[in-house]
Amino acid sequence: MVLVGIGYGLFRGLRAFGGVAAQASRVHDMETRLEGVEQAIARLSGANRPPWSTERSDWVDRRELAEAIDRATARIDRQLEARFEKQSRAIGSLRAMIGQTDILLERVLDGLATARPAIGDMEERGEEIRT
Repeated sequence: MVLVGIGYGLFRGLRAFGGVAAQASRVHDMETRLEGVEQAIARLSGANRPPWSTERSDWVDRRELAEAIDRATARIDRQLEARFEKQSRAIGSLRAMIGQTDILLERVLDGLATARPAIGDMEERGEEIRT
C-alpha cells in the first residue's frame, strides 16, 4: 500500500512538473513575440534615433497643432450631430407610434363599450354568444 502511495505521488509530481515546463515554454514564446512587437513600434515611432538628431522640420508648431485639433474636433462634431439627428428621428417615430396606439386603443375601448349592452341583451334573452 505504501509503495502504491509513493508511486502515485511520484507520478503526480512528474505530471505537474511537465505542466510547469510547458507553461514556462509558453511564457517564453509570448515574451519573444512581445519583444518583436516592441521593436516594430520603436522603428515606426522613430525611437531609435538619438534625441539630438531631430531636425527642426520634425517639430510641431502651434498652428499645426491647432489645425490637427480642429480637424479632430470637427469630425467628432459631425459624428455627434449625426447621432443626435438619428436619435431625433427615432424619437419622432416613437411618438407617432404611441399616438397611433392611443387612437387604436380608444377605438377598441369604444367598441367594447358599445358591445357590452348588446352582449348583455343577448345573455338576457338566452342566446348563445359566438366569438
